[in-house]
Amino acid sequence: MKKSSTVSIRTSLLRNLLVLLLSVSITILAVTIWGARRTVRVLSERLIEQSAQRADESMRNFFGSIEGLVLASRDWWNSGLLDYEGREDLEQFNAVFVPLLNEHRQVTSMMVVHDEGFEYLLFRDLRGGKDYEWYNRVVWADQGPDAGYEALWTDDLEPYRTNPLPEDVRDYDPRKRNYYTEPPLNEIFWTNPYYFFITKDAGLTATLKWKDERTGRTRLVAFDLLLMDLSRFTARLRPSPHGKVFVLHSDGSILGLPADERWSDPDEIRERLRNP
Repeated sequence: MKKSSTVSIRTSLLRNLLVLLLSVSITILAVTIWGARRTVRVLSERLIEQSAQRADESMRNFFGSIEGLVLASRDWWNSGLLDYEGREDLEQFNAVFVPLLNEHRQVTSMMVVHDEGFEYLLFRDLRGGKDYEWYNRVVWADQGPDAGYEALWTDDLEPYRTNPLPEDVRDYDPRKRNYYTEPPLNEIFWTNPYYFFITKDAGLTATLKWKDERTGRTRLVAFDLLLMDLSRFTARLRPSPHGKVFVLHSDGSILGLPADERWSDPDEIRERLRNP
């Protein structure tokens, strides 16, 4: 009986030990799995956050560079560098702004405007082919349509041709355009999407309007960004191997398309963005 009792106790102890080891193993396994899942979740959240930060920084730099052009142009005008009295001043304007547009290819055109209905427009004109690259349009609404004209220039700013204003522009008044009527004074303002007068493509305009202390005249500088060019930028952004970037307006409409095989044809992209 004593031997049987000893075996029974030993068996019981062994069984209890096995149960304890099994319980500990299950606990360790559960803790390990939980810890691994938590680590994966934390790392995933950190990766998503870092990707979002990179995308946000890229977008801020993209739009911020255009806003920097707006501020610099205001300072140049206030310093007297951009005073326009007649056609002889056009080359001075181009000498200032053509290098800027060459350096910032996302900007398609820019304007200098004041409250007498004056507007200087510089536009990189792809319609010119090999003949010319730059298009100027000058209007001065308060002085009548004959005060305005068009000027075309080669890529190295050699004169190509000068034309009177076409019929559809003779009554043009920049003070009626949304980039002049919408902005408040003394702050950079981005317009809602609208159709540009020349290309009829959809775009945004970064503007700054202020009153000149010396003359009391309201002045405005503006730089145009086509939604097509914004989409070219967002399509190149890949914050992660499978990440995509797109830009939405506050009303939910899309302004910058992501990389997607559905939007590989420029004409299809242009048409999609004409109805943002």
